[in-house]
Amino acid sequence: LESAGYLNIIKRTKFSKVVDASYLQTVGYQLTWDGHEFIETIRDPEIWRKTKDGATAVGGWTISLLAELGKGFLKAKAIDLGLPIA
Repeated sequence: LESAGYLNIIKRTKFSKVVDASYLQTVGYQLTWDGHEFIETIRDPEIWRKTKDGATAVGGWTISLLAELGKGFLKAKAIDLGLPIA
């Protein structure tokens, strides 16, 4: 998820007395803008169900495919509600 741009991993340098070297330790995660958009896209249980069903029908998925499917279903719902989506 970090490589795809959905998360930033928060790291800090630690020093190990056992191996006499420093190393990076992951201490947390932070959602990126794209991560927040993805979560908001699939927040509705109906949209998430349709997104998962779509990925299953395709026979596989990537995080990018899930994001695009979710956006498509979200836009379709907005159009069904009569909202002005181009």
